[in-house]
Parts: sequence; structure tokens; C-alpha cells
Amino acid sequence: MTECARCGDCCVRIQPNTGPETWEKSAAAGDPRDDANWPQWLSAGWVDRVKAAKHYESACFVSTFWSANPDGTYKCDAFDADTRLCTAHEQRPPICRDFPWYGRDPLEDTAPPLATYPDGRPLLPLRCSFWADVPSDRWPAGTEPLPSPVAIRTLDKHGEYQKAAESGRSVK
Repeated sequence: MTECARCGDCCVRIQPNTGPETWEKSAAAGDPRDDANWPQWLSAGWVDRVKAAKHYESACFVSTFWSANPDGTYKCDAFDADTRLCTAHEQRPPICRDFPWYGRDPLEDTAPPLATYPDGRPLLPLRCSFWADVPSDRWPAGTEPLPSPVAIRTLDKHGEYQKAAESGRSVK
């Protein structure tokens, strides 16, 4: 799997499939790992406690850090637009940590980025490095993925990557 290039595009224009009322309700339900809270999660239709716990963690983070953009999407207030870094990286919930595949095979038609918003735009930003996990014949027009940090570290570590490759020198 590709590593995140840390462009931040997925942090500034988020189109979730639920809204603030759902996040706030889930966060208020309490941690489903606590036996006292689990009946409330069961009554809401949750049967998998591990998935409910991931949802709870994400709901708590989202209800604290996400705010609405004028176009109806959301942005994460933990994202620093100047440095292009997450200021809450160590506290990221599953909704951020598991992006974009969420444990699914990237080649499934329902897995992002092949899934789309109602207006037809792909869920994954067009310059996202994770497009490298999908065959290029399935990319939407205009897709130009950024290199992943692994490729960037290789170039940085070895300086003259092209000359090294041409001479047969290892670039590990």
C-alpha cells in the first residue's frame, strides 16, 4: 500500500456520509467498550463492539475538530494549512488513520477512490498519492498523484537518483 504524501487535501474538503447530529449523538452515547454504555449502542443497531468503538472514537474527534465549509463540505480544524500537517496526528481517530481504504481492497468498486460523491466527483482528491494503489486505467480524468513519502525519502537520501540508477548503483 502507498503511504500518504501529506498534501492535506482530504483534510480541507471532507464530504462525510453523515452529519454533525449523528456525530454528536454517537459521541454522547459514551464509549461502547464500557458495559454500561453498550445497551444504548445495541439499541441503535450496532452489533459489532469493535466497529462501534471505532465509530465512537471518530465521532468524538469529528464533533470536536470538524467545521463546515460554505459549500456544505467540512474541514478539519486540526489541520495546519501553513505547514500542511495535522496538529493532532497522534490522536487521529480511525476515520483519519484508516483513510482511504478503511480495511477494504482498493480495487473494490465501492471502496474510495472509485466511489464518488453524488455530483460524480471521486471521494479521493485527484492528487492523492493513494491513487497509486489503483490501476491507472481506472483513474478519473485529471488524476496526478503526488509521490509517496517512500519515493521522496529515496530521492532525498540518495540525492542524484537518476544518475545512481543509470550507473547501476543501489538506491535503497
